[in-house]
Amino acid sequence: MKDIIFFVKNHIFLVFIWFFFMFLTIYSITRVFFLKFKIINNTEAIELINKKKAIIIDTRSLDLFTQGHIVHSINFLLEHILLNKIETLKIYKYCPIILVISESNKYDECVSVFLKNGFSRIYVLKNGIDFWNLDNLPLVTKDK
Repeated sequence: MKDIIFFVKNHIFLVFIWFFFMFLTIYSITRVFFLKFKIINNTEAIELINKKKAIIIDTRSLDLFTQGHIVHSINFLLEHILLNKIETLKIYKYCPIILVISESNKYDECVSVFLKNGFSRIYVLKNGIDFWNLDNLPLVTKDK
């Protein structure tokens, strides 16, 4: 016990850093359990699409959407979602919803709009369409 106290007194900065990273690790691990949505990978998304008839909502701009999007996805701008203009999507309220969001800092805001409007099964595609494309999964493109 004396050794621990001696170490803490002489290395207060190291102890502070250790507790900071321990807290950060615990927060990161427990945060997943309290999320109202789930971040899914490409395999989980394909399973949801094929088995549960999930609806894919692509929140990217129309230009990016026409360059390549997942089959049967619906283009709905992120700005409209953040302004709570999702009346046309309410017909999908009881379906699993997979959101393709290119701005990772907007996940929480976007999901909270869907939750406020009664959607309960919300999923976010991890790393958006970029990793979908890197895995060589099919994209619908508009031929020029």
